[in-house]
Amino acid sequence: MSHHITEARDLFYVYPDGRQAVSGISFRIHHGESVGIIGANGAGKSTLLMLLTGILRPAKGEVVIGEVRLTKDTLNMIRQRLGMVFQNPDDQLFMTTVHDDVAFGPRNLMLDEAQVEERVISALEKVGISHLKDRAPYHLSAGEKRAAAIASVLSMSPDILILDEPTSSLDPKSRRRLMKILSGFEHTKIITSHDLDMVLELCQRVIVMKDGRAIADGPAKDILTNKTLMEEAGLEIPLSLHGCPVCGRSKSDAD
Repeated sequence: MSHHITEARDLFYVYPDGRQAVSGISFRIHHGESVGIIGANGAGKSTLLMLLTGILRPAKGEVVIGEVRLTKDTLNMIRQRLGMVFQNPDDQLFMTTVHDDVAFGPRNLMLDEAQVEERVISALEKVGISHLKDRAPYHLSAGEKRAAAIASVLSMSPDILILDEPTSSLDPKSRRRLMKILSGFEHTKIITSHDLDMVLELCQRVIVMKDGRAIADGPAKDILTNKTLMEEAGLEIPLSLHGCPVCGRSKSDAD
């Protein structure tokens, strides 16, 4: 199938308690775009990602990947092209070793063991944790768990990588390493995060959510420097764009 478009068409989702989490969101993401989805807590970001990946089904509207509408019948096919890294790596790592977690997806594709091993080695090398392949996931640090979760998705060779709060709970060194990994992923990236400096660095485009709606969609720097818009969404402009208290220049000015 064609994998060049990720599209949300008038998506709505209501939780069982009656809370409207997503209200009429539409957008089109082209192959190779890196898109940040931002908003305050409760804006609907994580729910939107779960709709895009078929974990939740919309009350109204549809998700289209390439030319294929996401349904129960097409879900398995679409998930071979789309991989999601959850906010909590413990939701994604459940095998006894890192190797087996990363091998789980390729094995479900019924690949032979030589192909599985090739994918596992490649994915672990990409995230820099080949030395951890025989470790139990619950013995890893937060940064190592995040890398293992990403490797488990990369082993599926996705065209679309979806990440929910990828830098959450990471120390500065682990955060920088993760950003290097993500910047090297050549296909489509869709990222939700409160780490707006990371969004500014990795994403060319930003969609702003508030109360389940998209209130802005445009170039990342235009969005993230719009103080009025950011305040409306309950956010602040990235720290790297704040003026230096000594010279008044931002990091971007220095660059």
